[in-house]
Amino acid sequence: RDRLRSRGLGDVYKRQGKGYVLMFYQIYNIHLLNGEVIQASEPYDLPTNKGLVGMFKRMEENDILTVNDLLLGSAYIPRKSILYLATGDVAEGKAWK
Repeated sequence: RDRLRSRGLGDVYKRQGKGYVLMFYQIYNIHLLNGEVIQASEPYDLPTNKGLVGMFKRMEENDILTVNDLLLGSAYIPRKSILYLATGDVAEGKAWK
């Protein structure tokens, strides 16, 4: 009998549906010095250096992190108010074709 290949967490994939593609997003928690936590997401298969973590590593003290998140909204966060980034859950989302 034919069986689909097993897909592990590291194996990112997109399933086709009617009018949309099911995608997976990595959620990040941006911890601020004032105790607030802002969530942001990006495509799970986006290379680290092109995503939020890569931008954060390249920032200088007076830079502003611009987060444009299709799932969670937009934010402009000064680098000096960010304590650290933490990896959150992986979420599913639909993207129209």
